[in-house]
Amino acid sequence: MMVKVHAEVVNPKDDSRETTNDFYFMFAAQTTAVPRVIPKSYAGMSLPLFL
Repeated sequence: MMVKVHAEVVNPKDDSRETTNDFYFMFAAQTTAVPRVIPKSYAGMSLPLFL
């Protein structure tokens, strides 16, 4: 299982955002009975295709 965390900093003066990092964490399940996860967006669904 892969988890992506997108980190940003926000400038409170003008509400601008800047990406500081993207983290990817890989986990292995202890069992084969892992719940199915369905992404909420098309971008979330297509992400595994690009990694």
